[in-house]
Amino acid sequence: MNEFGNMAPKIKKILIIIIIVILNISILFIYGCFFPFGAKQGSRSRYEPEIVVTYKEAVRESDYTIPETRPFLMGFTPFPYDFSQDALDFTYANINYHSDLVIQHLDNGIPWEEALEDSDFPDGLIYDFNDRVSRTGEDKAIYLAITPLSNQRNSIAGYWRESQYLELTEKWKAKSFSDHDVMQAYLNYCKFVIEKFEPEYFAYGIEVNMLGYHDPQAFGEFLVLAENVYKSLKESYPDLPIFLTIQLETFLTYFEDQENIVKSLLPFTDYIAISSYPFGNFAYPGDIPDDWFSRLYDMSPEKPVAITETAYLAEDLTLERFNGNTIEGSQDYQLEYLDLLFNQMAGIDCRFITWFVIRDYDQAWLVMEEQGADEIIKSWRDTGLIDEAGKPRKALDYWDSWLSLPK
Repeated sequence: MNEFGNMAPKIKKILIIIIIVILNISILFIYGCFFPFGAKQGSRSRYEPEIVVTYKEAVRESDYTIPETRPFLMGFTPFPYDFSQDALDFTYANINYHSDLVIQHLDNGIPWEEALEDSDFPDGLIYDFNDRVSRTGEDKAIYLAITPLSNQRNSIAGYWRESQYLELTEKWKAKSFSDHDVMQAYLNYCKFVIEKFEPEYFAYGIEVNMLGYHDPQAFGEFLVLAENVYKSLKESYPDLPIFLTIQLETFLTYFEDQENIVKSLLPFTDYIAISSYPFGNFAYPGDIPDDWFSRLYDMSPEKPVAITETAYLAEDLTLERFNGNTIEGSQDYQLEYLDLLFNQMAGIDCRFITWFVIRDYDQAWLVMEEQGADEIIKSWRDTGLIDEAGKPRKALDYWDSWLSLPK
């Protein structure tokens, strides 16, 4: 591991902040749309060939191993590259074209009081959900992820009311994960979003092992919530894969403690669901050890595996906060990592792979930087399979080559 190897606990705190931006953008757009509270999947999804990006020069198949079939679904989140309607339209058009799975990653707070009382949810939340459902292609599977954890993964999630990630009220600040009201409110919210999105896969906690790193006592309380919520959801949705996601860099960097943390989660997850961004740990993809993923999924080999978040740099990344040191990135590195990832996952029972960002978000980063955003947010800026100018990278063709394989 290089000197960036211990970045994971810090940078993973920030990744979720980026996702919040998506939802804020969506609400601004959607309030003017005036579509009804009921939304049908695919009702606003349309094929627009003029904005769909494809790679014109095929990657030489002799350089890479492509099998005859693939076992896993492939998809992206609708993370837009800019704060505009055009960016949102482009993003959905391309993720619907280049995937058979759309990831709805809702990590922006919980309407705690409304969920507890089973009362009307905030209008902004309903509009956002309807927009997501209606833009998702009707032939696409959905992976839906929510979490009761804060974006720092060290406490209970903030409040989603008139806007997202509001500070908790004094009533909810005083509660732990194992509090009856917290567990009941979260269970009610889980059931609401499942009914709304009708997902094929559902995560009820995101990178939850990080809570064990930050606050062991709170993690113990979270286990009480996990047991109760998981058992109740499995009773209501016995055929739905329900799971918790694990942040791999945190797991491997702090393995001595994390091994027991992850073991304690295994009874409450159907999948070994992995979040990993290894470019912070290795100088280039060839340095990634063969057991990078398997050290985690071998802890419960009978469970299916899912890659719930991943990406690799296609351009160099320099961060002043790390003394101006640079992590090298290139199209070739990105392609090499994708090849490594696909072929490893093709050899096991992997159900889906999520590449988090489809297009570089240079334009969005400029706005965020002007508003004083933490520099670490640009860590994923150049991980798209489409660059900031809207031009495809070589990895996009390789991605599409696998996507075209029969399942």
